[in-house]
Amino acid sequence: MKQKEKVQQLNKNAGFSLLELLIAVTILAIITIPMLHMFVTSARINGKSRITLRATVLAQDIVEGLKAYHIDEIQDQFNGVEDFEMLDTSVIAGDCTYKEDVDREKIENGEDPTDPSKAKPGKYYFVLKNAKLENSRFDVLISVDATGYVEGTTPTKHNSFLNTSDVAKVASMNKSTDASYEQSALMNEAALSKAQLELKIPGDNVTYKTVGLTCERTFTVTFKDAGTETDKEGITKQKTEAFVTCKYEFSYGGETYTYIPDGMAGVDDAGNTGLPCGNFTGRNFYFFYFPLYDAATDKLVFDGTAAGWTKDNLMNLYIAKQTDTTLTDMNLNKAETSYKPVVNILATSSETFRIFTNLGVNLVNETFLTGLGVTPSDPKKPESVKKLKNLAIFQHNGAVTNRTLDIYDLSGIRDTNYGKNGTDDAVTEFIYDIVVEVYEQGAADTGFPADMRKVTFDGTKNH
Repeated sequence: MKQKEKVQQLNKNAGFSLLELLIAVTILAIITIPMLHMFVTSARINGKSRITLRATVLAQDIVEGLKAYHIDEIQDQFNGVEDFEMLDTSVIAGDCTYKEDVDREKIENGEDPTDPSKAKPGKYYFVLKNAKLENSRFDVLISVDATGYVEGTTPTKHNSFLNTSDVAKVASMNKSTDASYEQSALMNEAALSKAQLELKIPGDNVTYKTVGLTCERTFTVTFKDAGTETDKEGITKQKTEAFVTCKYEFSYGGETYTYIPDGMAGVDDAGNTGLPCGNFTGRNFYFFYFPLYDAATDKLVFDGTAAGWTKDNLMNLYIAKQTDTTLTDMNLNKAETSYKPVVNILATSSETFRIFTNLGVNLVNETFLTGLGVTPSDPKKPESVKKLKNLAIFQHNGAVTNRTLDIYDLSGIRDTNYGKNGTDDAVTEFIYDIVVEVYEQGAADTGFPADMRKVTFDGTKNH
């Protein structure tokens, strides 16, 4: 009997009853179902975040790629060339297509009156379809816009003074394809010292302002056709060589003396005179010089008659006067407002070259000018406080031009004080607003609806 009771007692502790099991399962379900839902939701959020992150990385890569190229190069790359260098090849692999969105440009800018198949220059749109990043595919709408800066209506989003840089932006100069000359800051002083000795000018503090002393300075840059060369891609490019000379013509007490700096007076085996700046295949020449404020005449001659410049192969001349740091703001302002250099371009046609320069822009800092009570002539363009009208003479083949040349400031915006108007010029100015919108795959075929947009990334671009 005792043994039976013991067995029954053991059976009671052998496991859960059905009711207990049901209760346990119910409690477990109450606990685990929210947890499982949380895991599923977390996985979905992580997946969306991963896609958004990829879209952001893609947008950043595109902006960085755009910043590495000139607008003309960007247009070329979006118009069907095979080597799309803006992005890594893995991004545009497979069925990725890229092109300029002319229809969208027409809506934004209007049709080109001379060619209805094109849009007027202005805001550019480009489309990437099926861009790939890791395992995600996207459609991308890219806009590049400089019109706000050209029209002077840019909001305070950016500093408008970036458009009136006082020195040429050599960051955009390609040293392997372009050429340049930079005057030594000591050259003017060396010329004066030599003239004092040769002309026997008395005194210990002789300057270019010394009574009875006059000086005419002429820089001459001579360009010559140097044949052609074929690059690695098999493209034949015209080569140009440049030589620089500088001549100081002094007069004192009825005597004259001409000074030519060392290195500029020699003649090479080919009969070329001047300091060689090398051969270059690019179409850009950068000329940095220090104004001779007290010269009777300060002349800059650019001779392209033997260079083979054409409308389709024109030369961009960057002429940048440098700031004399030995002068105070007051003295520099006085010198700047009376300085009137002469720029003479020798070429068969005025349509074979373009001038980018800060001549006609006061190099004195803005704070000093404002302190003098100078106010902007155009409230939309605060930088216009620095403009100097009729203080530079531009000539073509020795004849004075009256706003008939293509003249721009150093940032690439037309200077209508000295050059001609050009309302329909291509937007190739200095600063661009860039907006990259990354959408879900297929958005390009439906007009890029807002509900398919994953991320928007904007920025600015120089040159």
